[in-house]
Amino acid sequence: MWHFIFFRHLRGLFGPAGSSDSADYFKMADPNGDGKISLEELLDYAEKHGLSNADDLVRRAFHLFDLDNDGFLTLEEYRRAAVPEVQFKLLDRDGDGKVTFEELNALLIHFPGLNPESIRLSFELFDENKDGSISLEEFRKNVDALSESMVQ
Repeated sequence: MWHFIFFRHLRGLFGPAGSSDSADYFKMADPNGDGKISLEELLDYAEKHGLSNADDLVRRAFHLFDLDNDGFLTLEEYRRAAVPEVQFKLLDRDGDGKVTFEELNALLIHFPGLNPESIRLSFELFDENKDGSISLEEFRKNVDALSESMVQ
């Protein structure tokens, strides 16, 4: 299911939400050790972790996480990637406060191991009220449940 693959890749890039391990992931993504991650460093790191051909996704994520717009990610900015609200913004490409199947599918095309049927089934699972989109509340609830199941 897409949500397991999506979160596995996010955890591989940024570490688990609220984890002190994110500092270790940050160091791996910062090969020159200058304490900040450039866009090029994040692109290289993402490719090494299975997100090949995902430059658009990585660029979008980088600009979303770079809060001060200085062209680099600090450790604190990097840690924000594990926050469900930030992940939701990454999925919500048009910024209307909901994630449609089309938005989800456009992002997940970059993740190996997914097929259209598993993406559709997972979308339907997250869309609890069956209105054709995933709200932040629906996303947060499912992410919290998924995080708990991954810890156990």
